[in-house]
Amino acid sequence: MSTPRVSRVLVRVARGRMGALSGKHYTQSHFAGGSWGARVQDGGVKGVGGLGRELARCARRVGQVRGYAGEHERGPSRKYSFTDIQKLSSSPQPRTHIIDVRTPLEVQQTGRIPTSLNISITTHPDAFSISEEEFEDRFGFERPAKGDACVFYCKAGVRSRAAAEIARGNGWERVGEFEGSWIEWSEKGGQVEK
Repeated sequence: MSTPRVSRVLVRVARGRMGALSGKHYTQSHFAGGSWGARVQDGGVKGVGGLGRELARCARRVGQVRGYAGEHERGPSRKYSFTDIQKLSSSPQPRTHIIDVRTPLEVQQTGRIPTSLNISITTHPDAFSISEEEFEDRFGFERPAKGDACVFYCKAGVRSRAAAEIARGNGWERVGEFEGSWIEWSEKGGQVEK
């Protein structure tokens, strides 16, 4: 049996995004064969625009992420709206963290949501599985505690969903996603911290 080129986390993200965009339901078998890698690599997944290229970029950087039995038992991530994120960034809560999972270069070019922490999932996919000491050495700040709420965002919502799955798989239970991510934040005129 061949190993899928794309991690299971990214497959779940793709399945959810593609189903929402095309109205179809995609199964694991759509992604497991040798053809999925090619379809993702060339961005040729029909009906999803640049999603194929985005997934290909993430897949090359993230690598294989193991799925565990019971992963789905924890339920879906809480969804945050633009207004929710505006409130969180203007009145930070001590045990709630807004986490930007874009690359440092993306953050440098566009800025970030005020009070957010940058933990790039593409350059550091192991951020939620390494020791606390190693995390602090790598990022320069303490990793959010497992009991804290973590709200993830990226550019378009794909990597943030993958990051939420990775965090949940490593024991974080209060996980959320700002699905509109940076695109919605900038389009609606959200405050930007450079």
